[in-house]
Amino acid sequence: MAGGAVWPHDWHPYNDYQDVHHSHLRNLEREGILLEDHLSIEESTDAGEVTAVRIRGELRCRSDVSVSVDKTLDVRYVAGKPEVKGVLYTYHAWIGSTNQPIIRYDMSHHWLGLHCHLFDLNNGEETTFSDLSLDALPSLDEFIRIADKLVRDAGVS
Repeated sequence: MAGGAVWPHDWHPYNDYQDVHHSHLRNLEREGILLEDHLSIEESTDAGEVTAVRIRGELRCRSDVSVSVDKTLDVRYVAGKPEVKGVLYTYHAWIGSTNQPIIRYDMSHHWLGLHCHLFDLNNGEETTFSDLSLDALPSLDEFIRIADKLVRDAGVS
């Protein structure tokens, strides 16, 4: 299974989380990996306080890699300041021109918990890793790097 750097899946100050998220995407842009960012951060509020956060949309990357993101963050308040923790994830990468899946981490379908689908880009075979710990989930920027590397290593870009 593809692995990499992980963002600790624990509570983080919301402002810090946003700063890290944007910083990672800017780094990918500077490196020429990320070409277009169509992600949105949607906040649910109640009485002026953020109660949930959802990050979703698509990213376009070099090597004809497209990435769909749908991430839900729980929110709690500590000393009056919001903290967030990821609780529901879908990261899906595919080759944009052919719609060939590359890799997907998600918490959907009939499985309980996180699982990974890894696709062989030369023969289309799929390998699924199920019942993964959230610690096995790469950070979004690392997921993008993994998808980019898989395509480049397969020579299909």
